[in-house]
Amino acid sequence: MKTTKFIPMIVAALLFFAGCTSSVNTVASDAGTPGYNSVPTRKILTDDGLKKKARVIDIRESRNASDLLTISVEIQNTTHSRKNFNYRVDWLDANGMSISSLLSSWKQKTLAGKETGFLTAVAPTPKASDFRLQLIEAK
Repeated sequence: MKTTKFIPMIVAALLFFAGCTSSVNTVASDAGTPGYNSVPTRKILTDDGLKKKARVIDIRESRNASDLLTISVEIQNTTHSRKNFNYRVDWLDANGMSISSLLSSWKQKTLAGKETGFLTAVAPTPKASDFRLQLIEAK
């Protein structure tokens, strides 16, 4: 009898604490910015070490005047120390096939502790309709 009264109390407590959590790694949509679309974070590949040291805040994409896909990725160093990381954007056509380009080389970015910065990239051809961003911790 005591057990049946105890279970609803536990469920209520769990629901209460679940509502108090924050969504730290959520990418929010910014529908109020004309010309830009927020992008799901599934297009980002990171190594396990960097996942603990940096987080993607937002990803936006648009087309420029030359009809080239342009992306802007807002990223934050979540540690208190300076971090270096490398990134590369692989551009994809409408069929999901990779578009080879000299622009798809690895680049380095440095962020001070708790600093937020932007990574920007422009597709090499108007045929690019999608992308995949790779982030790895610099060795």
